[in-house]
Amino acid sequence: MKKMTRGQLAKKTGLTPAAIRFYEDSGVLPQPERSESGYRLYGEEYLTLIQFIQDTKALGYPLSRIGDTLRKLSDGREMDVEGLRELVRRQIQDIERQEAHLAEVKFHLHRLLNEYDDEDVRGYLQTFRRDPEK
Repeated sequence: MKKMTRGQLAKKTGLTPAAIRFYEDSGVLPQPERSESGYRLYGEEYLTLIQFIQDTKALGYPLSRIGDTLRKLSDGREMDVEGLRELVRRQIQDIERQEAHLAEVKFHLHRLLNEYDDEDVRGYLQTFRRDPEK
């Protein structure tokens, strides 16, 4: 398995080297092995780990929860097949809740565009102004 430097891993994942270092320092990513000269060397498995981090961050999970989950997955003793399936079920439920919320927001935005006249929209805009008289 070919090893990558932090810069190479950053290029492949779209993260910055600083973001990768942050994930390591915060315990979300495991510390990589080091070369004899002290360079950090990352295996291909880090691509999967970072993709998982990016996907779960996009769902709104805090880094602490992401790190806990990755540690359970890597430990193997705390996460069995059924445990992983339950984790995936919960993630699907979270996605479905987010989809329902986004559908509601989209519905209200469509109403704003299509059902309200200009005067109603001006009134709505006034609610955001610091000086409502202007």
